[in-house]
Amino acid sequence: MSDLTPSPVDPERQRPAVQAGPRREAGHGHWGDDMPGFELGPPRRDIWNPPVFGASAVLLGAAALFRAPLLLGPIAVLFGLIALLRRQYALGAIGTITGAAAILTSPWFWTGVGIAWLYERLL
Repeated sequence: MSDLTPSPVDPERQRPAVQAGPRREAGHGHWGDDMPGFELGPPRRDIWNPPVFGASAVLLGAAALFRAPLLLGPIAVLFGLIALLRRQYALGAIGTITGAAAILTSPWFWTGVGIAWLYERLL
């Protein structure tokens, strides 16, 4: 189904789409004066908007649990927060939690925290 709906057949109410220079003659490949007019109808409300940010957050969080947690974990948390703002509550919460869990269970994260603690403690 299209968003274009035909306008009334009354030629007085139809305006040309583009006001060009002199009028061309109707020839091969040209509609001439009998071109049908169209108006945009109201937007459709039955279009399904997939939860892209929520699904991406969940997938990135799950991938971060196994590979590259310092790279994929923050991205999963960011996408999860965006999903929460877009009212994709379940997927956003799962993505945020799995991303945070991936970061917190990463040995490289805790190594960095320990090195930062030692740096502050010794200097």
